[in-house]
Amino acid sequence: MQINKHGSFYIRNGWPTKAIDAITNDAFIFSPNNELNAVDEIGVGRVMIKA
Repeated sequence: MQINKHGSFYIRNGWPTKAIDAITNDAFIFSPNNELNAVDEIGVGRVMIKA
């Protein structure tokens, strides 16, 4: 498995809290069907949601 700059990113302050809050509100927020909702709710890109 190779990790390159397109598959990695630095976590910024606030993102973990937003992710925890999103999971609290919807346990399936990171499922493929809810990908766009997660992007809107957490405020990060699709690639970051998939990671």
